[in-house]
Amino acid sequence: MSQIQNQNFLDNTFGEGGRFSYRFNSGDLFFHNTVVAQLPDGKIIAGSRIRRPSGIVAQALVQCLEDGALDSSFATNGEWFTEDPWFANNNKLMVQPDGKIVLAGWKGNEATLLRLMPDGSFDVTFGNNGMINHAVFGLPNNITMEDIGMLSDGKLIFSASYGLKEIAIVCLNTDGSLCPEFGTMSRVFFPREDLGYQSIGGARIAITEDNKILVTGSVASLVNYWEKGFVRRFDTTRKIDSTFGQNGTTLFEAKLVAGGDIFLFPDGGFIIPTKVATNAGDKPAHVKFNENGTIDPNYGVNGYAIYNENGAIRTASIQPDEKVIVTTYLANGGVDGEKHTAIRFNQNGALDLTFGHNGEIYCTKYIGGDSNYVGLSFSNGFALSNEKFIVSGRALWGDTVVVARYMTGQSVGVVDVPSTIQSALIYPNPVYTPSVTLEYELTENSQIHIDLINAEGKWMCSLLNAPRSSGENKEELLLPAGLSPGFYCLNIRSNRGNTFVKIVVTGE
Repeated sequence: MSQIQNQNFLDNTFGEGGRFSYRFNSGDLFFHNTVVAQLPDGKIIAGSRIRRPSGIVAQALVQCLEDGALDSSFATNGEWFTEDPWFANNNKLMVQPDGKIVLAGWKGNEATLLRLMPDGSFDVTFGNNGMINHAVFGLPNNITMEDIGMLSDGKLIFSASYGLKEIAIVCLNTDGSLCPEFGTMSRVFFPREDLGYQSIGGARIAITEDNKILVTGSVASLVNYWEKGFVRRFDTTRKIDSTFGQNGTTLFEAKLVAGGDIFLFPDGGFIIPTKVATNAGDKPAHVKFNENGTIDPNYGVNGYAIYNENGAIRTASIQPDEKVIVTTYLANGGVDGEKHTAIRFNQNGALDLTFGHNGEIYCTKYIGGDSNYVGLSFSNGFALSNEKFIVSGRALWGDTVVVARYMTGQSVGVVDVPSTIQSALIYPNPVYTPSVTLEYELTENSQIHIDLINAEGKWMCSLLNAPRSSGENKEELLLPAGLSPGFYCLNIRSNRGNTFVKIVVTGE
């Protein structure tokens, strides 16, 4: 029989109960600042800074299959690990369109990148057997690697900052060598004096479809710390794009550009997660910009979508339908005083009350994984579709890295069905479109029949009668026109048995 997706909205078809959790084989470790990305073949790679009890800080990667099982073919039995000091401060991971994996770090005044093949081996065509390091500012002081991106021709872009004084955007050829035709000697510099402030920080980047470079961060005077956010655009000649904002730059209200990243819409607009001052204190928010750098006044309240709790945004993602999901850390709530949530906003910036529980999915107390832990600390994530999204983080006890797949709260799941049909999911649900998507898994090749049944149990019509192969299957089912609002069931049948999935048709 059918079973409504569990109240935490975890996707039970992924990993164990919606989670892939992994504790590295390298001994007692403490994970923090996890990052996650998806490979072109659907596999998911997660990375984390790790700290041993001895104090040694290093870097680790682990990869799982699309269904949340460990990918033992990656690196060494699924995990990649290094104590190279160049990557002790890393928190940047990128997957190229060809599946190669780029990891960024720094030490002293040099930025360092390494590139792995999709199987976890070093890409020997990149730099010195897979690794490069370049001095950025030519100064003896420490720099900070901020972000990495990629131009359409495969050249890599990274940003770094020097203290709170200056930002540099650096371009590398596909082999890791400096690109001398980019800016001045492969670099574009962005000093704090450009904006008239005493401090500048952040320097997260995004590359537009036409290869322009967006840079965002925070600025401050000597009096007020992090009092404004900024976003600047460089054109394809690597000069400041005067057609963007005011002479290339937009300043906006922000106590801190919290999540730091820039997330692009298909039309060239974008959002930036931040923290803003309100009468009730500093609140997590995100700002929506038009493609030309102006703030979109029709989004949220004068361009700002604010969540009225105390905390900060970890990251954000944009669904294909352009709804925005943000993950947050909220103080004074949840396990041990921490509350980690995912929140969705509609295309107009209003809280989407159809998502999860009244707009929010809250990570509740959980015990499990290779090491027992309580809760999941959200750090990073991305949208897979309108109905599914990925979140990475660590156990709140710190010794387990976790990747979780969530449903949006509008899906129905079926688990442990005693037939050839396993793990069925249907969305959207409630149904507000002429069609629905059904995902299910078969244990063997089968002839599949799908019938629509009304609330009285009467057969209404056949939606599918076709052979299907074992493994994962996906159907786009067109419902009959004119269905009255109410409850219906899909009867999914094979020669070994059947299962029912309940759907709700709305009047919209």
